[in-house]
Amino acid sequence: VAAAARLRLFAGDAALAPIMKQEIFSKKSPFAPLNQRQRSAKEIVSPRAWDCIVIGGGPAGLAAGIYLARMGFRTLLTEAKDLGGQARQLGRIENYPGFHNGVSGKTLTDRLIKQGQRWGLEIRRAKITRLNRRKNLLFASTKTSQEPTKSIIISIGAAFKKLGLPQENRFSNKGLFY
Repeated sequence: VAAAARLRLFAGDAALAPIMKQEIFSKKSPFAPLNQRQRSAKEIVSPRAWDCIVIGGGPAGLAAGIYLARMGFRTLLTEAKDLGGQARQLGRIENYPGFHNGVSGKTLTDRLIKQGQRWGLEIRRAKITRLNRRKNLLFASTKTSQEPTKSIIISIGAAFKKLGLPQENRFSNKGLFY
């Protein structure tokens, strides 16, 4: 999570960019991707440990996964339901940066997924049921597997609050909007 926070600063603060770039890409930096820094014997805990697991596949989780994968971090994104979260179900999103004419939720989600995969983001449909810590690793567990990782970003999103009206689901996005 600390690495992700530093990446967010690097991506979002132009004044810090030269400092952060030097720190992130320094081979001694703990925030440098593993393939760019020397590993100490203490760090080598599991050859298959992820640098980060992102829990949640909505726009925020996908964006976090994209930034991490682009910086060279070995990143796994898990989503229990449909990628894109509630944004994928929206007919039109008018306030997303970079789309001055708006964009459908499906199109936005598809572009985020494609961009993440381009940078090596691994995406799996899985529900994380438990998080554990053992020694210097975290473990994200599903019903069938346990994935070791050095950090976790939880981006599980939100859901629309239903009104409880009869036939509400039938009219959702067909005149009834949240």
